[in-house]
Amino acid sequence: MHAPTKNIAIESNHGVVSQTELEDLSNQYANFFLSIGIKNGDRIGLFLHRSVEFVVCTLASSKIGAIYVPIDPTYPNERKKFIIVENLPDHLLSKEIKKTAKLL
Repeated sequence: MHAPTKNIAIESNHGVVSQTELEDLSNQYANFFLSIGIKNGDRIGLFLHRSVEFVVCTLASSKIGAIYVPIDPTYPNERKKFIIVENLPDHLLSKEIKKTAKLL
């Protein structure tokens, strides 16, 4: 016999997110992205640490047909600049506005 599934999608140091919660969150973010003008084919630079929010944003991007460009805030500045220049994201999503602005 197999143990029952716990419906866990993500486990992290900050807690557990169920598959249902992940689906709901990614739908909310997808709707938000659409409401601010992000559309199919746009590139979204995700200037986010590895987190539940990062996973949610990648799923939301996929749901609306946008392309996500991961930009790890822990990378050296030259690497982050290179990623931005090479991928030319149409939008940047960040929790660290001052650090992100210095790269542009």
